[in-house]
Parts: sequence; structure tokens; C-alpha cells
Amino acid sequence: MVDRRAGVFLVFAGMCIALAPVAEPEFRWVCVTFAAIYVLLSVASALDARSRSRR
Repeated sequence: MVDRRAGVFLVFAGMCIALAPVAEPEFRWVCVTFAAIYVLLSVASALDARSRSRR
């Protein structure tokens, strides 16, 4: 099972992407940047959980 944190980070990334169209155009980059950061955190969390379960 994937670490629960990875799923939460993916939900946060989805929320950021969902909010991007309604954000002011000059601040849309913030939504996209945070979505990318949350995806990276999700991948890192999943890899961490996988490496811990292999011990």
C-alpha cells in the first residue's frame, strides 16, 4: 500500500490545478508551481515508504 501522505499530496496537487483557472492571471503560476511541488512531494513520500517497507 502506498503511504497515505502520497495520496494527500496528490489531492493537494489536484486542488491547486483545479483552482488555477479561477486564479488571477498574474498569480496562476503560483497554483502551477505548488501543484508541481506537491507532485514531487508525493513521489518522494511514496519512494520513502517503499524503501522503508523493503527493510
